[in-house]
Amino acid sequence: MEDPRLTAAEVLDAATRLVLDEVRSSPGGLTNAEVGSATKLNLPIKAHRGYITWTILTYLVEQGVLERDGKKYKVAR
Repeated sequence: MEDPRLTAAEVLDAATRLVLDEVRSSPGGLTNAEVGSATKLNLPIKAHRGYITWTILTYLVEQGVLERDGKKYKVAR
């Protein structure tokens, strides 16, 4: 019987696609807080607030998929 749980890579890929889809749906861009609110990916722990989406957004910027304009993240041109 196959294990129905997702691998860590599959979870990370799904979270990355979720963040990217959210940013793509907003041509004017979104802040980290807006992405976190829309995707519900961030933990409700004050010390970690925004860290998960910030990490994914930063990765997507480093990969050239997104760009940062002030506090907003947009699809790279």
